[in-house]
Amino acid sequence: MHTDEELDHRLEKEAELLRQYEPVRSVSVVPAQKTIRVLLAVPFAASFALEPVSPTGVRREEAVDLVFTGDYPFKAPEIRLRPDFPKSFPHINPKKEFVVPCVFDGALDDFIQQPNGLSGLVYQLVDWLAKAATGELIDFNQGWEPMRNDESVPTIVLPVEEILFQANQLPQTRLRVVSGHALFHKPYFTENDPCIFVLGSKNNDENAIAGIVVIPPEHLVVCQYLPNDICNYSLFSQYIRQQMPSVADEVLAVVNKHYGLTRDSKSRYFLAVLGIHRPARVIGTNSDVEFLPILFARKNNNKANSLILHKKALARLLRPVFNSTPALLQRLSGTKRSYHGRIRQLGCGSLGSKIALHLMRNGNEHFDFVDNKNFLPFHNARHALSAWVPCAKAALMHQEAAKMGLIDCYPGISVLESLQQSKPEDILVDSTASLAVRNLLASECFKGRLVHTALYENGTRGILLSEGTNRNPRIDDLFLSLFWKSVESDDFPIRFTNIDATNIAVGQGCGNLTTIMPDSRISLFAAGMAGKIQRMLDGVFPEDGLAEIGASDDGESISWKTVETGKSVCLPVRKDGYQVRILSGAADAMRCRAAAAVPNETGGSLLGHINPNTMTITILSFFPPPEDAVSTPSRFELKDKEHQSRLSELEERSGGLITYLGTWHSHPCGGGPSATDRNTYVLHDDFRRPVPTVCLIVADDLITEYTSK
Repeated sequence: MHTDEELDHRLEKEAELLRQYEPVRSVSVVPAQKTIRVLLAVPFAASFALEPVSPTGVRREEAVDLVFTGDYPFKAPEIRLRPDFPKSFPHINPKKEFVVPCVFDGALDDFIQQPNGLSGLVYQLVDWLAKAATGELIDFNQGWEPMRNDESVPTIVLPVEEILFQANQLPQTRLRVVSGHALFHKPYFTENDPCIFVLGSKNNDENAIAGIVVIPPEHLVVCQYLPNDICNYSLFSQYIRQQMPSVADEVLAVVNKHYGLTRDSKSRYFLAVLGIHRPARVIGTNSDVEFLPILFARKNNNKANSLILHKKALARLLRPVFNSTPALLQRLSGTKRSYHGRIRQLGCGSLGSKIALHLMRNGNEHFDFVDNKNFLPFHNARHALSAWVPCAKAALMHQEAAKMGLIDCYPGISVLESLQQSKPEDILVDSTASLAVRNLLASECFKGRLVHTALYENGTRGILLSEGTNRNPRIDDLFLSLFWKSVESDDFPIRFTNIDATNIAVGQGCGNLTTIMPDSRISLFAAGMAGKIQRMLDGVFPEDGLAEIGASDDGESISWKTVETGKSVCLPVRKDGYQVRILSGAADAMRCRAAAAVPNETGGSLLGHINPNTMTITILSFFPPPEDAVSTPSRFELKDKEHQSRLSELEERSGGLITYLGTWHSHPCGGGPSATDRNTYVLHDDFRRPVPTVCLIVADDLITEYTSK
């Protein structure tokens, strides 16, 4: 921060530098005003090169004031054109005393940090003046630039898309009027900031605003910029007559009619939003309508209960900004489109809430938030949202969705109800970290695509599993595939049997424990998972399923590894209610070994997982036949004396989750089970009962199960 003396010295140095540049005719410093006054030569087009003033009112030599503060050079000077400079230009902020041009598409504070500094700003200003002289400030390929009025002007949040939707239902050749009732909202000004107005639901009569939107017929296109420094009804009326003389009387009559109809309202204000058709799409929108919101104060009208607005009724120009809508969020995030099905977020905890929030901010709008637990104070450490009193997590997410303009979102249903209500186009995102929910998802018949997300090893590892078409591979297939690989190899990037997680108490009792991990790491994984899910929503669902593992040892980056998956072989449900599912890798390995052994039979000991809760037997792999196995064209017999020791080691490494299931063997010449095969099944079944036994035959690439009968 400069003292006045230091700033004066700095301005003298800057002025000396500016004198060296060609466009600068003269430079003077006005210390009392902390201003550098520059006279600039404006390049004129050949058609008016000898004239002192361009057809648009720009002079051959323009005097410009650069007004500085003690924050310079970290804050750019304000550029002030002469008081009588024409205000009918884009890219200006018109004021009563002077005009402030917008010479750079960005922050001037950052612009002057570039090597050219203040001189670069002056050259940018000369270019702006030259374009103003020829009327080329606007690029219609870029769109129509609304009149700038973003300095010291209150802001109003308008539901532009809803207004245009309602207006488009009316005849385009006539004056279109959209009232507040048609928008299904009441406009109001925010209690925390009287300079911010919102069109949204608000049950507060004192702060509510009666309003109307008027859009002329679409053939009335206005190409002229007019300074809209409206401060009363008389200037508003004058502006209307200048911009659209052919319908001015009708517009003013409609405004006064609706003003009179709302005179009994407790509202202190009346909002008139004028829509003006421009010759090009308004920048930042898909419409050619520029909106001009004017706020009239009833208490300053000649008579508070008057049926019409008095010419001296005070008016205030508002700066319109878009309200949050799915379409706006999609444009800002670059999302291709909103997913047409429902996104059923199962689990709204630390991971699920963050994933859902990313997807919401991408403009996806059809959400169900499923979580029957409450948000408690300690959840502030890692949840995507915050609250200081206990409340339902699902309700908290629903409130956040409403703030974003995502209205088709619902909280409060259970996991089972969500499954029962699901449709084929829905996607279910399981972030519950619950084995019970995962088993329910595996055993329950439902429609839609399922994606499972979870964190492991104190948040240093994460998995994302996506079921294939027709739920094959299924969620349990995908998880067991990763589990088997982690047991099989010490080099696999994740360990599911790790019991070294660090917990901390967050309340009294053994049920009040949570794992220690930083919020930043959860956010890191949630962002990556949300990005992968968004790609699926954009139309890239994996047909054969997807299993990905993320590793973040430093907490700053993630390395993702895709694990190959495929369709599981699903055998018919057995009489005991179990279904045998063979992972694609195990099925392919059996077929390859059978083909390599032709003309002899071959086989092995089946390894897998039995889940009595889902009534599923999942075959993960097999022990290949030992060297002393009998293998002939008509017989295969296992004689592995080391079988039990190998199995015991496997069961220990897997925490007892992977075990011996039975046997398989091939029939190179085809055919069903022989009497010997059935007797072998009886021996296995009698020995293992009540644990189920599986015996398989591989013949002609077909895998079948057989029993004693």
